[in-house]
Amino acid sequence: MNKKVVVIIVIIAIIAAILVALLLVALLLVASLFTVDETEQARVMEYNAAAAKIFTEDKKRLVIDIYARWKIIDPLKFYQTVGNEFGAQSRLDDIVFSEMREELARHTLTEIVSVNRQQIMDEITEQCNRKAGDYGIQVIDVQIKRADLPQER
Repeated sequence: MNKKVVVIIVIIAIIAAILVALLLVALLLVASLFTVDETEQARVMEYNAAAAKIFTEDKKRLVIDIYARWKIIDPLKFYQTVGNEFGAQSRLDDIVFSEMREELARHTLTEIVSVNRQQIMDEITEQCNRKAGDYGIQVIDVQIKRADLPQER
């Protein structure tokens, strides 16, 4: 083979290797844009409780419909204590309803439905979060969807 042909083939091979390397670097950069950090973006789940009757401080009976948003913050503790989402929903049912009933019993009907509603809900969320932490769960938010006075007979 001619010396010039060999030099041209070597130059083409070097250019091809450089292009392949640049292509790999570009693919890695693009792929890194779509990486999701699972530790910071846990799946937020909802808990919807069945409507329940509670009594207020002024002895008014309310039928409340509540929901909570929660996520798993310690998967090992979660698995060891509640096992799965169904177990978590059951545990949250106990925690959320008891905290809701206990806190709302300290307030009048007017406070619950208008004056201090968000402050009351924040306190309930905080109490639920403390208890749920024992199960590897973080309660993000607890809210009243609906509060009705029961129908008179």
